[in-house]
Amino acid sequence: VITGNGGATAGGLVGSNIGALGNSYSDSAVTSTAGTSAGLGGVVGVNTGDVQFVDSLGVTNGGTNSDKVGGIIGVNNGNMYSGYNESIVSGRDNVGGIIGVNTNTVSNIVNATGVVGTNSIGGLVGDNSNSVTNGRNNGTITGVENVGGLVGYNGKDAVLTDLVNAEAADITGVTNVGGIAGSNAGTITTGKADDESEKANLINRGSITGHTYVGGVAGTNSGTITNANNNVELNADTTGAQYFGGIAGENTGTIENATNTANVNAAGANYVGGIVGLNNSTLNGSSNEGSVTGLNFVGGVAGKNAAAIKGTLTNGELTTIKNSGTVTAGKGGAGGIFGVNEGVIDSIHLVSEGIVKGTNPKTGESGTGGIFGINKGKITNSVLENTKGTVSGVSNTGGLIGINSGDISQTSLKNVADINIDNEDKVLNIGGLIGKNTGKIEGGRDAADSYYKYQIYNNGTITVTGEGENIGGLIGYNTIASVTPGRLTAGYNTGAITQKTVLMLVASLVRTKALLTRYLTPL
Repeated sequence: VITGNGGATAGGLVGSNIGALGNSYSDSAVTSTAGTSAGLGGVVGVNTGDVQFVDSLGVTNGGTNSDKVGGIIGVNNGNMYSGYNESIVSGRDNVGGIIGVNTNTVSNIVNATGVVGTNSIGGLVGDNSNSVTNGRNNGTITGVENVGGLVGYNGKDAVLTDLVNAEAADITGVTNVGGIAGSNAGTITTGKADDESEKANLINRGSITGHTYVGGVAGTNSGTITNANNNVELNADTTGAQYFGGIAGENTGTIENATNTANVNAAGANYVGGIVGLNNSTLNGSSNEGSVTGLNFVGGVAGKNAAAIKGTLTNGELTTIKNSGTVTAGKGGAGGIFGVNEGVIDSIHLVSEGIVKGTNPKTGESGTGGIFGINKGKITNSVLENTKGTVSGVSNTGGLIGINSGDISQTSLKNVADINIDNEDKVLNIGGLIGKNTGKIEGGRDAADSYYKYQIYNNGTITVTGEGENIGGLIGYNTIASVTPGRLTAGYNTGAITQKTVLMLVASLVRTKALLTRYLTPL
C-alpha cells in the first residue's frame, strides 16, 4: 500500500474501520511518500470499531514526515485486543510499535521489532490517553523527545499496567526518555503493594540511553508511579547530561513505594539518583538497592530534592526512605539519600547502609555525606541514620551531611559508618556527622524531660591519610553564614579520629567559629 496524499488514511488491510476486524494479518509494505497525519497503520489506518487477533508482518513506513503511525493501527478510537507486530515502524511524531495514537482500551499486544521517530515514540503506543494492559515490547526504540520502551507519552487519566520491556528492548532518545513511558501524566502501577493478588507485572529490562530527564520507568513524571521496581540500566549519552533516575528523571507528580535494583550508570551526568534525578513533588516510601554513578550531585534516592517531604508516624514507625546501594560521584559530591536537599523534611526516617564516594568537583564547592551531600532544607521530627558501609570523599565530608546550612530540630542524627579520606591533596572540613555547618542543630530530651529522645552522635571512625584541617568527631567546621552562627546542641562522639599527616587542628568534637552547647556522654 503506497499513499502519496498528505491527508490520506492508509492501512495494510483497512484504511478506516468502523466495524469488526479479526483473525487477520497483513504482510505488505504500507508506505506514505508525501507524509500523512491522518493515520497510517500496518493493518488499519484509523479504527473506531473492534480489532482483535491481528498480526502485522510487513513494513509500516511513514518516513520522516508522517504522524500517527502504528505497526497495527495508526489511530485507535475503538477497541483493540490481541495484536502482534513484527513490521519495522517509522514516522515523525506519535509513532508506536502497535498504535500511533490511542484513545480507547488496548490489551494483549506485543511488538517484536524496531520503532523509529522523533517525538512521542513508544514500543507499543506513541501517544496514549486511555488504558494499556498486558503488553510486551521486544524491539529497539529510537527517537528524540518523549521516547518510551512501551509508551512515548502517557496522558492524564491514562493507565499502564501489566507491561514488560524485554532485554532486547534498547531505548535511545535525547529528552524525556523512559523504560516504560518517555513522559507520564497518568498512572503507572503494579497494583497494591501489600496485596499480592492485586499486583500486576511491570517488568523493565534492556538499557536506556539519553541526555536530559532519563528514567528507568519514566523520563519525566507529572502523574503517579506506584509500587514500581526498576532493574534496567541507564546510560548518559554525552557530557552535559543531567537528571537521571532509576524510576524517573524528573518528578513533578507522585512516586510511592518505588524500588530501584539496577545500576544507574550516568557517569557524565549531573543530578543522578537511584529513584529520581530531580524531585519537585511527592516522594514517599522509596528505596534504592542499585549502584548509582554520576558526575556531581549524586544521590542514592535523588540527585536533587527541591520538594517538601512529609511522612507519618504509624505504629511507632516513621515513613522510611532508604539506600543500600553504592553511590559514586566521579567529579563532585554524593549523598546516600539525596545529593542535594533543598526541601523541608518532616516525620521521615532517612537511612543509608550503603557505600558513598565523592571526589573533587570540576568547579565550585561540593559535599559528600552518608545521607546528604548538601542540605539547605529544614528538618523536623525525623531520623537521619547511617548504619553501616563507609563514606569517602575529599573536603566537606561528613558521616551524615557534607555541607549543612539548614536548621535541624526534634531530629536524631546517628552515624556508625566509618569515614575514610584517602587523599593526596590537603582536605578541609571532615566530620563524623557534618563536614561544614552553618545551620542550627538541636538534640535533646522528650517533652516530659525523662530521656534523650533526639540523639546526636557519631560512633564511626574517621581516617585521613594525607594532610587535613578542621577534622571533628561531630562537625569538621562549625562556622558563621552571614550573621547567623552554626549551632550544635546536645551531641556526643565515641568514634576515633586518625590523621596520619597532622596539620593544623584535629578536635575530638568540632572546630568552631560558632556556638556549641551541652555536649553529652553516652547514656
